[in-house]
Amino acid sequence: MEKKLIWKPDINFLFYFLFLSVIIFSCDSITKDDIDHQHIEIDLNVKRLDQKLFDASSIVEIDSIIAKNRDVFNLYLELSKLPNSRVLSEMLYQRVQDSSVRVFYNQSQEIFGDFKEREKELKGLFKHVKYYYPDFRAPEVSCIFTAFLSPLDIIVSKGHIIIGLDYFLGPEAMYVQNDPQYILDRYRPENLVPMFIGLGISNFYNETNHEDQTLVADMIYYGKAHYFLSKMVHEISDSQNLGFSEDDIMYFRDKEKILWAYFVERSLLFETNRIEIQKYISERPKTIEIEPECPGRVGRWMGYEIVKSYMDKNELSLQELMAEKDAQKIFRLSGYNPSR
Repeated sequence: MEKKLIWKPDINFLFYFLFLSVIIFSCDSITKDDIDHQHIEIDLNVKRLDQKLFDASSIVEIDSIIAKNRDVFNLYLELSKLPNSRVLSEMLYQRVQDSSVRVFYNQSQEIFGDFKEREKELKGLFKHVKYYYPDFRAPEVSCIFTAFLSPLDIIVSKGHIIIGLDYFLGPEAMYVQNDPQYILDRYRPENLVPMFIGLGISNFYNETNHEDQTLVADMIYYGKAHYFLSKMVHEISDSQNLGFSEDDIMYFRDKEKILWAYFVERSLLFETNRIEIQKYISERPKTIEIEPECPGRVGRWMGYEIVKSYMDKNELSLQELMAEKDAQKIFRLSGYNPSR
């Protein structure tokens, strides 16, 4: 098997951001649902800054691009921390003139094409959000390609969505970031909108009590986020929603009683030690504390099950769920107990 080359980010921009796990998803699924949202208008404008940068033939032209999109470059490349914008212009010009970078960029253009398929997905997602939250306004969307000059794969905020196309080229990518393979496997074009952007938007509405530092509070926070996504993308499977393989989901379902007993017998649900909590919530290939075969992030999966049980047993809207800050209340009223 041919070994992938790894492109490492510049040390000027060292900090790490990984925005939640991703899923495999299709455009058709994101537009089929049980609500009438076709009448909803969405004003979507996608800026192809990636194309503008690689069409630039001088540092002056890149200076102009940065000046017209200063907010994007501040967020994605920390422009405000540099002595002046010319420093960034020179760095970007060197990138776009590098022959290997241009080959890498051309690959992104072949994979994403005119971006119309992703735009259709974005409109479908935004229409769903606006259906539930009429005050929602579509953020400004910008695509950029820097060959990992920025360690950010994507930014999702209320004002901006900035997509680093270089991160989402899938298994055929010429270069990949320096992450474990089980994380790299998620970075596919078809995963961009449903999981990265869909879950990112859930953060706008996911209320929580920051004073509750228990494991179950974290579990339910993630559970609410994935429940939100299940409503934004109606036909999404649990495997796609949570970013697990079908085998992982089968493991969780087969072992649900055993997993529940593990958490209950060790009083883990109300654990407040962050190091202990991260064992069940954070990115890991396996949760070896339970057993070698147990997938990582088991707490997120269980949190989703708790939230689904809560919504099944209580007549509540999605908005009411997302606004509920009391994780203990959700847990208590969920009645979740697979051992029964």
